[in-house]
Amino acid sequence: PTFMDDPAVTDNAYFDPEGVEMHLGVGSGLPNGLNKNIDFDLGVGWHEAGHYVVYIQAPGKDLPGSEGGAGHEASGDYCDLLMDFWFRLIYGKTMGTELTKDEVAKDPRIIGVYALPPDGIRKQKNTKRTPRDKTGEVHDDGEIVGGAMADVLVGLSTRADVSLEDSLTYAGKLF
Repeated sequence: PTFMDDPAVTDNAYFDPEGVEMHLGVGSGLPNGLNKNIDFDLGVGWHEAGHYVVYIQAPGKDLPGSEGGAGHEASGDYCDLLMDFWFRLIYGKTMGTELTKDEVAKDPRIIGVYALPPDGIRKQKNTKRTPRDKTGEVHDDGEIVGGAMADVLVGLSTRADVSLEDSLTYAGKLF
C-alpha cells in the first residue's frame, strides 16, 4: 500500500519495511520546508519504491550499517532517475517530445525537483567519490555510491549501439 499526502508525515516520505508500505507526506511549504503536495513529485514515490526493491532483494531485507544506509538512499535515487528517464521516453513519444540520449547525457540528475525547486533535494551528478566525502548522514553519503550508479545509468543509456529504450530496460534489469 502507498499512503499519499499522509498528514502524519511532514516534509518527508518513507518506505516502512515492517508494514511493507510507502508513506508520501505533505510539504510544509517553501522556503522553509518542502513544496506543498510533495506526493505530486513522481520522483519521491519512485525513490521510495527503490527502498522496496532493496527490501525484496537484500538478505535480511536490508543493507546494514552506515554504508548500507547510504546504499539504500543511492538505490532509491537510482530508481528515481531510471523511472524519470523511462517516463520521459515512453510518455514523451506520445506527446511528441521523446527523450534523447543527448538529453540523458546532459541531465542534471536532480532528485526531488518538484519537492524542492529549482535544485531539488539532492543531485546524483556530483563530485563525491571517496570515503573522505562521508559525512555520516545517509542521504549525503548516498551521493558517493549514487553518483557512481547514476554514471552507470547514463553510460548504459548513451551507448551508440543500443536504443535508449533497450538501454533503460537493461538498466532496470541490472538494478
